Amino acid sequence: CAPDSLAFVVDEVLTPELTSFATHPVAGIVLQSLIRRANSMDLERLASAVLASSRQVLQHPPGKYVMMALLSAEHLKPEQDATLIHILQQEILESGKRRQNILLSLVKKTPKSDQVLLPIRSRLPRR
Repeated sequence: CAPDSLAFVVDEVLTPELTSFATHPVAGIVLQSLIRRANSMDLERLASAVLASSRQVLQHPPGKYVMMALLSAEHLKPEQDATLIHILQQEILESGKRRQNILLSLVKKTPKSDQVLLPIRSRLPRR
């Protein structure tokens, strides 16, 4: 990879320190921007790195926004999309009420909200 390519940044900088990047307020915003602008090959790399650390990433407010940017990405590989949806469903179901409400409100703002929420709707507490 060329040192000025996104692939280089993902492989050499982001992947080893992804949790730190995704959970830092400013770096998380940069990572969201990279996800939105990445071509399909670079998005695949970013998604793999984020999904590998998803449980740690979701524990921090900036990380939740990184996951929502990934959920909103158009060119995600189907298996990565399915993995992401499954992770978010599990996280929503296993979270306490306050955290669950935050995740639900974030997911509802994404184009894939039905894919995430419809399969688990019957297991969510009534409001």
